[in-house]
Amino acid sequence: MAIKQPNSIIGNSQLLATLGMKGEIFNIYYPRRDHAQHVADALLAINTYGNYHWLNTIDWQSKQYHPCGNGILKTDLSHFSGIAVSITDTIPPRYPVFMRCFEIDNNEIEGSFYTYFDFEVGGMREKNAGFYDEENDILVQYWQNNYVGVVTTPPFDEWQLGKTLDTAWWTSAKWGIERGELQKNKEEIGNMNMAARFPLETKEIIEYIIFAETREELYNLKTKITSISPGQLITETCDAWNKWIARGKNINMPDAFTEYYHQSLHVLRLLFDERLGSMIAAPEFDHQYEKCGGYGFCWNRDTVEAVYALQTAGYPEYLPRFIGWCKKTQLRDGSWFQRYWLDGTLAPSWGNFDYSTQIDETASTIYAMARYGNTLPCDAREDYIDEYWETIKRGAEYLMRRTGEGLHSPCLDLWETYYGCFTYTNAAISAALEAASTLAEDQSKSTSLRYRSRAKWIKESMI
Repeated sequence: MAIKQPNSIIGNSQLLATLGMKGEIFNIYYPRRDHAQHVADALLAINTYGNYHWLNTIDWQSKQYHPCGNGILKTDLSHFSGIAVSITDTIPPRYPVFMRCFEIDNNEIEGSFYTYFDFEVGGMREKNAGFYDEENDILVQYWQNNYVGVVTTPPFDEWQLGKTLDTAWWTSAKWGIERGELQKNKEEIGNMNMAARFPLETKEIIEYIIFAETREELYNLKTKITSISPGQLITETCDAWNKWIARGKNINMPDAFTEYYHQSLHVLRLLFDERLGSMIAAPEFDHQYEKCGGYGFCWNRDTVEAVYALQTAGYPEYLPRFIGWCKKTQLRDGSWFQRYWLDGTLAPSWGNFDYSTQIDETASTIYAMARYGNTLPCDAREDYIDEYWETIKRGAEYLMRRTGEGLHSPCLDLWETYYGCFTYTNAAISAALEAASTLAEDQSKSTSLRYRSRAKWIKESMI
């Protein structure tokens, strides 16, 4: 899969989507932020007088913005022919549904408007299956317990379930778009793509991309979502996001920065998996690790920074959820792995050995857990210590073992570039042991003294 760096992200607690600057859908993740990724390509096209135009080419000018603060993405596209397409993208808060509203100005030019999908349902390109249910006007593609359905209002008048095979290019729905005629076949299996056609004279099209785990659930969602007006879904989405933003602290800053601040909060919330309590660094854009090692994973260090930022901004619920996740993911030696899938399983890593791990990941985790405990009132702090002290202690003892000579033993640096001993890692360890020492004062004076003494020794050794 090609590297695609997104221009925007939208989502809800079940769905996360990334988009390009011309309204292309780059990725859709369901049911987690890190898995599965269901889209290889999702494009729009126009065919006029036998000439095809993909809307993500340089022939189209684009303007992209959030019309109601956050949660809704608007993309305005214009062509030198005078044709214009406006796209309003919405992921309503209650459903695993991506809704697209297309407004088309055809400038009195005849032709066809197409939506094209190259799904890899369940993250699997091969062994997919698809069908067109004419009675219910729905295109469906599935693999095991992963289903995607495409429904439109008004219904499309042509469709194709194609193959994305170089050896059978004439079966591809993309080729059907480019020649201006779709095959209207009912079923297909394998490495698939699909397309739907509308007359270019159509002024408005509503498209629902629906995700589910069973066919019955997919059809039930179709019935439910199409019974709600698109305007109501857009209003619900705007209201939900604006209400969440309003719940945060009122920060005194110039108006010019307020929009960027709110967008930053919007992104942090979308990266966090509220069900699991973990957070990705970014939606994955380099799935084959061609230019980097990937970003669609949970690094403890990064998440600590993010959840403390959210707490400072007035959203305290994310930090304790992450701390609960950390308790479940601690390794037997008291450390944490370099990075994880959101469900706590170990992610692909260059940090599988003592010398190649990143000790600051463990230090950041202990710092966050101990610091949070130190801020709690007495009764809550006692309950917190009962729940988490053994986890914190095992992590602190791991840090003690790795700093027996005053500075930490060799490991990988912050950016996974060099092996050695690093100022940042030592500083993180010192801060973690200092915070653990404070939390240990009521548990064991000797343990508290050990941690505080080691933190001081590390600091002095660095200087």
